Order: sequence, then C-alpha cells, then structure tokens
Amino acid sequence: MAPVSMEVRLDQIAESIDRLITTELEARPNEARGRIHYLYEAAREQCPRPLAMAAAEALRAAAASGRPVVVSSGWVIDFWLPRGEMCGIVGAAALARTITQGLRVPVVFLGEEPVLPVYEAICLAADMRVYPYEKRAELPNVITARTFPIDPAEAEREATRFLDAVQP
Repeated sequence: MAPVSMEVRLDQIAESIDRLITTELEARPNEARGRIHYLYEAAREQCPRPLAMAAAEALRAAAASGRPVVVSSGWVIDFWLPRGEMCGIVGAAALARTITQGLRVPVVFLGEEPVLPVYEAICLAADMRVYPYEKRAELPNVITARTFPIDPAEAEREATRFLDAVQP
C-alpha cells in the first residue's frame, strides 16, 4: 500500500471534523432539528473541500497580517441569566486559545456585559487569562475582552467605531 500524503491525511481529518460538528445531538424534536445536513450540503456545493479545512486556511491567511482576530459568542437570554448562553462561549474560548497560541496573534472577545464574566470564567478554567481590552496595545499575543452594546442602533455605531480603530 502506498503511503498517504500529508495533504490527503489532513483532508481526511478535516472531513471527520466536519462530520463531528454537523452531528445533531439534541434529542428534543422541533422544527429546526434534523436540518443541519442540508445547510452543510449547500455549503459544500460552494466549497468542495472540507469546511473545517477551508475555515482553518482562511483564518491562518487572515492571521498572517498580525492584526487582532475578533471572536464573539453568546447572547443575553433572560431565562439563562446570569450565566447567558454557554455552548458557543466554550467554543469561543477554545478558538481564542488556538489563535493566540497557534497563530501567535491577539484576540479581542466581544460580548454583551452579562456574558463577559462567563467567558472570563471559562478561560480561567482553561488556564487562560483574559485581559481588559485597554491593555491590548501593551500586551502582544493575548486575549482581551470588551463589552458590546445590546441595543441595535448603538451596536451598529459601536461596530463602526470598533472596526475602524482595531482593523481586525
């Protein structure tokens, strides 16, 4: 048997990751369940490679600039307060760690005020320190966090200011 090239092996791993992240584990039936495979198939029509690999390559290319990467997750849902939404925030913390340690660029986490303590606690549990956003210029290659407005009009204005200032 001929040896498998590293590129082929990485694509195999990425295909496995794609299958894993498109597996629905929610047992409660509702109209949104059982549809992720349709979305995945539509995305694969646009991108013939494993989506996990395409995303990793795009992130790596973007990080080559050395500019900060913005990570955001969670939202304020009253009945989940004070903890907020959890599953996306855990993934955001894992992604921030990968970006700062693997790609060696800083991360700015954006979230609504009630979500930030949850994100910081998750990062702390994973042995990652989250610095105040104001420290980003003095501390290279770290994770910083800042609040983001909930009000749509205020959020739109702040997004423009933030993107112009940070140039992520």
